Amino acid sequence: MIYCEDALGIYLAVIHAVPIGSPAAKNGKWSLEDRYWSDPLWASDVTGFKWSPEGNKLFVSTSEIYGSGGLFELDLFKRKATQLLPKGKAISVNEPGLGYNIEGKPLEP
Repeated sequence: MIYCEDALGIYLAVIHAVPIGSPAAKNGKWSLEDRYWSDPLWASDVTGFKWSPEGNKLFVSTSEIYGSGGLFELDLFKRKATQLLPKGKAISVNEPGLGYNIEGKPLEP
């Protein structure tokens, strides 16, 4: 889900839409009561996103203005976010990186 926070940029949330009885829903990371995933680190002031070729990961770039200024890989099955850029420096919304924008061909994992 993509939504706008007025002048504060574009935000992102992942909503689990797989039927609860399916094998993908039995990994313990998602439940009927917990289908919404968003974290200010990767969901604030989103500048771009791309799906992995397999569709199980989402790459998200954020701005340094209202976001964390990083590039992230979201593992949707494990419900885990990994900072890809900038390398070697943990970033946050309060101490952002330079900012990134995903463009062009799909990212390769």
